[in-house]
Amino acid sequence: MAELISFRMILDGSASLPAPRLRSEEQLVAMERTLAVMSDAIGTGYDEFSTADVAFHEAVAVASSNSLIEVRNNVVRGAVLALISDKVAARNSTALMRESLHHHGEVLEAIRARDGLAAARISRRNHYDYYAGYVPEDERGSLLAPVDDDEP
Repeated sequence: MAELISFRMILDGSASLPAPRLRSEEQLVAMERTLAVMSDAIGTGYDEFSTADVAFHEAVAVASSNSLIEVRNNVVRGAVLALISDKVAARNSTALMRESLHHHGEVLEAIRARDGLAAARISRRNHYDYYAGYVPEDERGSLLAPVDDDEP
């Protein structure tokens, strides 16, 4: 599980590297729309929130202009969620959804600013914060490895 989540962190971070430089204004608007849907879904439930969350990550991958990034992100995200979907659904409270929305907004701001390094760093850190609780404490080192806490 730890290796799979770590791999997802690396993949999502890698999609966030080129997306800020290659994204179009239309793709940026699509990302903004997914955040608006996530925000609205906080009051309606986790399933709608999760669908919008996935749409955000797909929009970032599309903005990377690399179809292989899109495909691998879908496969790995699907594998992670298949393994822990019951735990994720049970754990997702309104507060957790608000926190997730905030983190996605941070990635969007870095993409808007065309700062790929910041977008990738924020993405990896946010994934760690979200998924670390699903991994036994003695296995979290592999999750921390891709997190660049010492970068500005």
